Amino acid sequence: MNFIFQNTTGEKIDVALREARYHFTEKDAKTGQLGFIRALGQNPYPRFHLYLTTPLATSSERDIKATLHLDQIKPRFEGTTAHNADYDSELVKNETQRIKDYFQSQLQSHTQDKDF
Repeated sequence: MNFIFQNTTGEKIDVALREARYHFTEKDAKTGQLGFIRALGQNPYPRFHLYLTTPLATSSERDIKATLHLDQIKPRFEGTTAHNADYDSELVKNETQRIKDYFQSQLQSHTQDKDF
């Protein structure tokens, strides 16, 4: 699922996503996309896999283009990326909204801090 969110935290995006329970996994050498994962439980799978498709030239980049899917199982063959993934399931839609809500709540808390 493709979506856009704003980094409203004032933090670099990898730090902000860590606070949202995502962990950095990779930077694609060809595309420059940054990959992050969040497991649904104690096992490595299933897990959400988030790719940031916005070039992150500066840490102040606000509008972040992203794509999210749910990896159901580990790829079966070494060196391949083919796997069983959900791109538009209800779980993916809910997680997309959770990410947006997280960053929106950070904006609101920063705004309230400035009011005092």
